[in-house]
Amino acid sequence: MSEVHYTTKRHYKHLSDKERSQIEILLNEGYTISKIATLLNRHKSTISREIKRGSVLQKQYLYGYKEVLQSTYFSDTAHLLSQQRKQHSTKCSIRHKLSTQFMSQLISTLSQKIRIHSVDSFVNTYKKQHSDE
Repeated sequence: MSEVHYTTKRHYKHLSDKERSQIEILLNEGYTISKIATLLNRHKSTISREIKRGSVLQKQYLYGYKEVLQSTYFSDTAHLLSQQRKQHSTKCSIRHKLSTQFMSQLISTLSQKIRIHSVDSFVNTYKKQHSDE
């Protein structure tokens, strides 16, 4: 089997509030996911995932008596949910757990021209020297 290795970096960016509100408007107007993706210059899987993650279940009554749950996309709710996911991501939680002193020493140690420590050895040495933290 052959493996494909890309040397170019891929640049991803999050959906903006404006794009989320455009998704909501276009969905309400009846546009398909593919058409919305084309209009916003995004991949259709990005739009599909955003709709899935930002949708909420709403009760609707058919003919005044039959209750039906329907999934509906709201851009403001989608934005709040994305902010919550961002706050609970491992990247953010690791940053808050590490002290600023540790981070500054790690950065300065790893940016030296002649490195004595790998990341693992630095962490172990730091733990031994600062066992009270």
